[in-house]
Amino acid sequence: MNNITSQSQKYHQLLVPGLYIVSTPIGNSLDISLRALNVFSRADIIICEDTRITKKLLFMHNIKTPLMPYHEFNAERTRPSIIKKIEEGKVIALTSDAGTPLISDPGYKLVRDCIDKNLLVTSIPGASSVIASLTVSGLPTNEFFFGGFLPKKRLTKIKKLKSLANISSTIILFESAKRLLSSCKDILNIFGSREAVIVRELTKKHEEVMRLVLPDLINHLKDKESIKGEVVVLIGPNKNTEKKEVTDEKVSEAIQSMVKFMSVRDIGNTLSKLINMKRKEIYRIALLEKKKIKMVKKIQIFFILLILIPLLHGCAAGVTVGSRVGVSIAEERGLGGNIDDATIETKIAALWLQHDPKIFLKVGSEVYEGRVLLTGIVDNPEHRLEAAKLVWQIDEVKEVINEIHITERGVDGYLKSSWITAKLLSKITFDKKILSINYNIETVNQIIYIMGIAQNQEELDRIIQHAKNIANVKKVINYVRIKR
Repeated sequence: MNNITSQSQKYHQLLVPGLYIVSTPIGNSLDISLRALNVFSRADIIICEDTRITKKLLFMHNIKTPLMPYHEFNAERTRPSIIKKIEEGKVIALTSDAGTPLISDPGYKLVRDCIDKNLLVTSIPGASSVIASLTVSGLPTNEFFFGGFLPKKRLTKIKKLKSLANISSTIILFESAKRLLSSCKDILNIFGSREAVIVRELTKKHEEVMRLVLPDLINHLKDKESIKGEVVVLIGPNKNTEKKEVTDEKVSEAIQSMVKFMSVRDIGNTLSKLINMKRKEIYRIALLEKKKIKMVKKIQIFFILLILIPLLHGCAAGVTVGSRVGVSIAEERGLGGNIDDATIETKIAALWLQHDPKIFLKVGSEVYEGRVLLTGIVDNPEHRLEAAKLVWQIDEVKEVINEIHITERGVDGYLKSSWITAKLLSKITFDKKILSINYNIETVNQIIYIMGIAQNQEELDRIIQHAKNIANVKKVINYVRIKR
């Protein structure tokens, strides 16, 4: 008798104020947990989607806790009062019609608000159709992706399915029984023939699990007179694209070759589909290789300048420091004489290195027929002005376009800008109406700068349009002159 009493007390514990997220059965009422019953019986209020459904469950266990509806139509209005009740010391149980709350059910914002106000949020785990379907499917369980309900509108649904097609793990979706057949056809068209499983009426009397490849599954659904009940669709990974195990040394060798003509983002996207390595790790290696190439180039220039600086010093010293400084978008200098862009670039690097190594390391220059585009990120406005002023000391320079920014750029910004440059170069290279060799492209903080000579206005318009069509581009700045 004493043992029975102690066990009873064990499952009837007092609750501290807070939000209790309580899972309920997904079909079989016997799947309710003892802890869930304890919370329901001791809570001050139970908030639920449909009070009629929750009331039936509570009636089975003789629980009379007050119910309060909480769903997508009244959530904004009722959420503040729920938070206030918890702050006043109440115990609130959040439950759904079936399964685990917040999984394709309302409640996310309520949980967020409780967390923001440092209120207790705890889970009473239990039945979940997502996990239950996965365990009976026979598909790989080491990794899975839950995509929630498929959209009702077909175009939106197809867009979502396309976004999931390259996921290399088991995919779990919810779908209405009446749209099941048409959705399976769409999945076949987008994913190709894969293993698939449909789980219907899970844990109920008429539970059914259909395990077939997609074409056979579609034929099986066509033969059925009608399909009813809650449906979970599971799609197996593509077995024809198993990732290869590759040594780190081989990955580095591949990246060293790719980094010369591909952006870091494109390298990550390409290799992550082919080899068994996380995309984040590929990004890290690619970014490191990119930095190595830049550093090697800087070192090479540095040693060349050690030899050239004494020769260049004389010509630089004779120029008045108060020369015009190109700090606006562009300032013109008189034309004349043949211009050697490589010589100008070497002189620029020499002046920067002599004056302040920080400018040499942080600012880049592109020279095209004596026109100099300055880009990069510096720590303060003085460095921006100084970099331009030093360039104007070179006699052969006829225009300085100062686009040096004074904001820090993180890895994410660098990746986006590199990807934008690579994307635009690819577009104009494969456009037969554009002579791509005539252009220099630079992207800083997702702003594209274009320099060069256009054959005509039509060619220039095509390049600008290509640039504007690229995702994440903030602005396109054009310093192209049209060939006369």
